[in-house]
Amino acid sequence: MNESVALSPNNPVVEVGETLVLICRIMESYRGPYNSSAVCFGHINERYCLPPEVLVIDSNTAELHLTNVSLHNIGHVYCELPDLRFQWHARQYVTVASTYCI
Repeated sequence: MNESVALSPNNPVVEVGETLVLICRIMESYRGPYNSSAVCFGHINERYCLPPEVLVIDSNTAELHLTNVSLHNIGHVYCELPDLRFQWHARQYVTVASTYCI
């Protein structure tokens, strides 16, 4: 498989109320016209493409920062470029943990 974007860390676990940080990296194998300023992240029906949630680190790297996560943030998060939609290798499963019993 020719992976053009990669998402890390692998299957992160974050506590309720903390900040989730995911890193989307454009790989050297990518030959398209976009750089990390065009990266979007998605989760269920939500998309994050702009600050303050998305920070461009350099031309190949963007970070997603979701503050004050809740149980609503459990599930797959992905990153993509406009010409690389639904790259299933560029997703991770986010687990949100709580020290409180529900």
